[in-house]
Amino acid sequence: MYKIVICDDEGKTTIIPFSRREYSIGRKEGNAIRLTDRNISRRHAILSKDDVSFYIEDLGSRNGVRVDSEPIGKGRKEVNLEERILIGDYRVSVSEKEYSSIPWGKQVDPRVDKTVGKVTPYARLVMVEGPHLGQELALEEELYIVGRGDRANMYIDDPSISRAHARLEGADDHWVVSDLDSSNGLYINGNKRDDYLLRAGDIVEFGNTHFRYVAPGEPYDYEYASLEQYQKENHTRSRAIGFTGIGIILMLLLVTWIALKFFIVNNADDTEVTRRLQIYNQTLADGEQQMKEKNWAQAAKLFAEAQGMGFGTTKSKELKKQATMELEAKTSVEAAKAAMAEEDWALAVNELSKVQEESSYFDQSLAVKAADKLCEELLYKVEFMVTSGDRGATTVLSAVDNIPYASAECLRKRDKIKSTLP
Repeated sequence: MYKIVICDDEGKTTIIPFSRREYSIGRKEGNAIRLTDRNISRRHAILSKDDVSFYIEDLGSRNGVRVDSEPIGKGRKEVNLEERILIGDYRVSVSEKEYSSIPWGKQVDPRVDKTVGKVTPYARLVMVEGPHLGQELALEEELYIVGRGDRANMYIDDPSISRAHARLEGADDHWVVSDLDSSNGLYINGNKRDDYLLRAGDIVEFGNTHFRYVAPGEPYDYEYASLEQYQKENHTRSRAIGFTGIGIILMLLLVTWIALKFFIVNNADDTEVTRRLQIYNQTLADGEQQMKEKNWAQAAKLFAEAQGMGFGTTKSKELKKQATMELEAKTSVEAAKAAMAEEDWALAVNELSKVQEESSYFDQSLAVKAADKLCEELLYKVEFMVTSGDRGATTVLSAVDNIPYASAECLRKRDKIKSTLP
């Protein structure tokens, strides 16, 4: 049976059976698939199928729909099984794989099932230091969140590991591991990394739990003797760092920089990652330029595209939130000014209350002006109701209490009228 697989940017995965012809996707209640992030439009897209194919259609959403990072534009686009559909921070795909649970890798204990020079068609991580020495995690999905939180689908019970510690994404022999702003960081072969393309033999360190990366087709078995040697040479790296000084840390940074430079220039295997990283950086730069020009929608679109590339998503995510906030603020201020021109003070106040104070569009003097006009309108109504004996005056007066940015003069008049009410 076909399934819809939905994965958010923190690794939470939801599986839905594809049991009907189409599914509406959006933020608004009533959608078959409701995604609640603010970068999702109320009615964002439709995922549908006929007898032979699957399709995704953008319903004119603010941030668009992309298939494998390419915007689909207007109309329906046919999608293949397992092809990534990017909707805001979510990755959606149609799959026919078996998902008996949210997997964290096929587990094998080589101390029980051990052969010399074991070879597998998939990549794997073999634990060489940590709570379950020799445990193997087969990398057979496309995305793993490594951590000890509820949303981690590669769960490791180690207090030195953050709830969402790292992101592992790829397929076949192309796996990129990225730090998710973890407390203790991500280390590869003893060097701190933010993003890294794994190579056969690399030691991946999540807190105090360390794994050896084994590439597909690479013969490797867990061996206790080599484990003892590894532990002797690498014992409590994190504690050792605590006793070294700033000079050692600077030396490590220098060595890392030199190694990275040599690695990029001389290792042909990483040419593709280098190219992707350049595209990522250029996309961020283009988005920041659009921010300077106040083209918020285009900026948000570029940052969302960058976020989907798998390189250190924290910066692109924060920039995307900022661009989206500015776009919404601009829309609200324009609507408020139009309402003020029509002397619809209630609508104007409502729109201006949506503008966050950190936005470049926030104008407190404008907000106070609209608030005082609404206050004046409501107090006039209250005075009329009092003179006519209408008992609803108290209810209307209480509405003044909820006017954001109301001036002290407005509140003084409100209190004066309150004192005259029975």
